[in-house]
Amino acid sequence: MDIGIFAPFGTDHERNISFCLDSDVHYVIHRAGALAEEGGNGVPEPATLKKVVKMYSDADAVRGS
Repeated sequence: MDIGIFAPFGTDHERNISFCLDSDVHYVIHRAGALAEEGGNGVPEPATLKKVVKMYSDADAVRGS
């Protein structure tokens, strides 16, 4: 069974990836506002989301991407 969690270390992606690999978690949920640009409208840019997805995918920390 695959498990998903909210990112335990916020936007510290290296720690989140390490946690995912250590605990066999394969779906991570990030709060959109945390990934948005400072001073923006609270919505992350598509390029930012793609970068985060690629980072987790490249580390084999997610499935189905």
